[in-house]
Amino acid sequence: MKINAIKTTAAANGGSVHYVKYKNNSSNPKVSGLWFARTKKVGTITLAGLAEHIEADSKIERGTVVQVIEALLKQMRELLLSGYNLKIDDFGIFSLSLKTTGAESSAKFSVAKNINGIRLLFRPSGRLNEMLAMAKLTEMSKYDLEVAQP
Repeated sequence: MKINAIKTTAAANGGSVHYVKYKNNSSNPKVSGLWFARTKKVGTITLAGLAEHIEADSKIERGTVVQVIEALLKQMRELLLSGYNLKIDDFGIFSLSLKTTGAESSAKFSVAKNINGIRLLFRPSGRLNEMLAMAKLTEMSKYDLEVAQP
């Protein structure tokens, strides 16, 4: 999708988060048959696409943007794996956490048995929190769903 088209779409919908309703047909009796909503995505922007957006919105060349983002990702990996939280002002905080199950005692706790995985957490702050507070919700009609398919 062209940059101008994306900016025009964002301006036209007033910062609206599009969603669709769906009926849960799972076998879990607590939620089966209930209706829920999920956001409707219109596509995925790659690193190259993000760099193109930043280049169009600033005086920084696309290649430089890509290098900076790649360096950021490398440093995030190193810092998070070294035990640090990473706070980027007006953006948010990245941190690692564990998915675990309990054990009857410390002696019975083991990595293989009780640690089920590692999660990357993100808590928005500053401008991103403002964006979340300002976002409007708009249900997509059947026609909108067909048009929005990439």
